[in-house]
Amino acid sequence: DEGLCKLLGSAAASTQRLTQILSQSPATVATPEGPEHRHTFTNARYDALAEHQASLGRTAAEYFPEASSQGFIELPDTVDRTGETFVGHELPARLQITSATPERHFDLTYLALRDGQDEVHGILSFAPDVTERVRAHQQAEVLAAEMNRRDEQVRAITASVPVFLFNFDPGGGITYANPYFYEYTGQDPALSLDAAWDPLPPDDRAAVMNVAVAAMGAGE
Repeated sequence: DEGLCKLLGSAAASTQRLTQILSQSPATVATPEGPEHRHTFTNARYDALAEHQASLGRTAAEYFPEASSQGFIELPDTVDRTGETFVGHELPARLQITSATPERHFDLTYLALRDGQDEVHGILSFAPDVTERVRAHQQAEVLAAEMNRRDEQVRAITASVPVFLFNFDPGGGITYANPYFYEYTGQDPALSLDAAWDPLPPDDRAAVMNVAVAAMGAGE
């Protein structure tokens, strides 16, 4: 039947296009099937992660045995049984097979593949490597913690100095006044920082603000 041939040809072409897309994906992609989750497809990125030991008919546990103790081998069992998609973000994985970075992080998705009777017959494993993103986040957290530590040190020092100390924004607004200022003037620290100008006569306020703006403009 000509119509059936066209339909089968169209389906084959669609399958081929999908295979090409998955093969070129920057993520690791595999399709384990059956009760032992043996691979029927792996892309180049997956093969590279396994240091070119991946082959059809094998399981992930064969070349990533350490992944079993980390829960990755059992996850497909759950998806296969329930048919529910699993999504995990920035999951750490210690892979002894990789010669470069032993611990890597992945955004992992296990998606149940269904046949014409809506029965689960396999799983699509899709896992972009987000190790560099996680490292950047970790470095940012370390930097933020260090900045907070230094800020606390500076505040501790300024709290013990018996002179008025202020921080100004580029427009001349006060962003910080040290405890000695409140102790000396008797102002309530709960008030707006703008109230720190109140103890100064109007003429002195303008002069002090001009000095502060000029100093910031000169980077002093």
